[in-house]
Amino acid sequence: MVKVRGLVKRYEVESGDVQAVRGVDFEVPQGKFFTLLGPSGCGKTTTLRSVAGLEMIDEGEIEIDGQVVSSVRRGVFVRPHQRDIGMVFQSYAIWPHMSVFENVAFPLTQMKERPSKRVIREKVHRALSLVHLDGLEERPAPQLSGGQQQRLALARAIVREPKVLLLDEPLSNLDAQLRAEMRFELKSLVKRLGITTLYVTHDQLEALTMSDQVAVMHGGKIIQVSSPRDLYRKPKNRFVAGFIGTSNFWEGQVLSVGGPGEAAVVDVGVGRLRCVLPEGLGLGSAVVLAVRAEHFEVSLREPEGAVNVLRGKVSNLLFLGETLDCQVEVEGRLIQVKAPAALALEDGAEVYLRVPPEHCIAVESVQE
Repeated sequence: MVKVRGLVKRYEVESGDVQAVRGVDFEVPQGKFFTLLGPSGCGKTTTLRSVAGLEMIDEGEIEIDGQVVSSVRRGVFVRPHQRDIGMVFQSYAIWPHMSVFENVAFPLTQMKERPSKRVIREKVHRALSLVHLDGLEERPAPQLSGGQQQRLALARAIVREPKVLLLDEPLSNLDAQLRAEMRFELKSLVKRLGITTLYVTHDQLEALTMSDQVAVMHGGKIIQVSSPRDLYRKPKNRFVAGFIGTSNFWEGQVLSVGGPGEAAVVDVGVGRLRCVLPEGLGLGSAVVLAVRAEHFEVSLREPEGAVNVLRGKVSNLLFLGETLDCQVEVEGRLIQVKAPAALALEDGAEVYLRVPPEHCIAVESVQE
């Protein structure tokens, strides 16, 4: 288990102090996969490095498996090598002068109570087998492919059987196909081992597909912590909705709040849309509606008796294999839409866009 409370980290620059992390709180339950997701500069890597002990925190407290490892108030700081963690860096940090076996064995040889050669050999072979590198023990590390080096870094991180695994964008240097394969392998490995995992990425697809819980960070703060499904379906505000997936935003005004089980009605300029309205908003409230590109139903004929239908003209079209990425002009506004590739669309074609009310979500207009 990992607990972070009131974490603050500042850096001194010529213009003054920069607060990279501002009062971050979260908890990773035992054996769960928890991801810090956000754009560059949001504080996610600084937070991870603070948990690892690679950064001295300015305020707050960090606890790993019931032990306080960093606390300004208590004057506690446990050095990185004394924390029961394994870490994989973005660059992998493979030692080029060592073989595959020597890279994985190194953390064991540095333990205060060094295991016997037989135990080291057994642990290394087990770790390499888990990441499918068995048989490559004697190969020089630089002769491995990118994917193999990533697996080697993982084997070195888990060989000591740590309580917590820390991963700093470990897939970002791989090509798209290999990255997709490694998502499945990494998730499967962590699940089999039952290791509490803290993962850092800017890739929303990695976060949604691999995590039990995702914390979206922005400006040094955590904006929302949710399961991947809830994060996608119920974004807290415009920033989260815009960062997860491709969304269209319309500022509007509530015309009707609707009764129990009924959708609210919001005027967004291009039309009146029925939508899901969060609690606390009433008649006349200013809101921002978010609709994801994939939630539009696109047709060449006007749907009969349907609600939330907009008429527009295709102004741009990209073929992406299974889907068409379209820009549709509606009342002078461009709307991003994903349509089935089988649909016979052309630039300039007149189309009808329908969005079910349950996929038309009102969010907080203020970006944090």
